Amino acid sequence: MNLEQFYAKVAELKAKGAQLAKDGKIDEAEAVKNEIEALEASYQKEKEAKAEANVTVQQNIVPEWIRNEQKLGEENEMDKIYDASSMEYRNAFLKHISGRDDEMTKLENDAFVHTTQNTPNVLPKVMLDQIWDLVSKEHVIVGDVTRYNFNTVVEIPKFTAIAQGAAAAVNENAANDDEQNTFAKVTLSGKDFSKSVELTYAMATMSIDALEQFLIS
Repeated sequence: MNLEQFYAKVAELKAKGAQLAKDGKIDEAEAVKNEIEALEASYQKEKEAKAEANVTVQQNIVPEWIRNEQKLGEENEMDKIYDASSMEYRNAFLKHISGRDDEMTKLENDAFVHTTQNTPNVLPKVMLDQIWDLVSKEHVIVGDVTRYNFNTVVEIPKFTAIAQGAAAAVNENAANDDEQNTFAKVTLSGKDFSKSVELTYAMATMSIDALEQFLIS
């Protein structure tokens, strides 16, 4: 399925789902929604397979010494590691959510496919940093919050009281009680903040920079 056929099919299903919802056929509309999601997943998988195939073909055709040759002043794109902090992924992410996948350059498509292979469509780092910066300025209490970056739940023991053996007056040569302390566990777990944004046609056709600033705001 090419890109034009994919968008045509998605548009057809969306129109069908909207009509079913309007007619009060919620279960059938939900089924159409699931069909759209399955179609999008299938198309994305097909894109990834084609991207891998293109890389293989290119490696088989182009001699290794040419592939490894780097022009003066240029970055070797074949050796570049794409992630959420790369500009190519940022552009691809914004084009993807506004329905402009067909406008992606080859590098942007490679960055998007590489970054989303094992993770959801993560927010580009440059956008995430600007959002946190905006939140910190708008809500000054955030400046008093200490942020820790862990990949797991953290438990920290906290002293609460001396159950036995506190310093006390005793008779000469009498032993004090062995000290027994009481601790509680403080659990630190991550919290996610989310915001839903619905793009109108006008918003989806904004320039990439304008769309980015709109989403950040």
